Amino acid sequence: MRRWLARWGWVVLLVAAAVTGWWWLPPLLSIVVDNPNRVEALTKVVQLILGLLGIAKLCVELLRILRSPPP
Repeated sequence: MRRWLARWGWVVLLVAAAVTGWWWLPPLLSIVVDNPNRVEALTKVVQLILGLLGIAKLCVELLRILRSPPP
């Protein structure tokens, strides 16, 4: 039941994004077209944050494995 609820939540979110695209898509595209340097900087920041989150997850998983009792 919980899986279906999560899937339907994503479906509702995507349908809402598609229906309201006329409202948010033109401003977003104008920002992308008018400010390529800003978009590139934001892309680099997002990549950096995702990399740091990946490293943090790896450290947490390694600590979890090292602290678990041997089988």
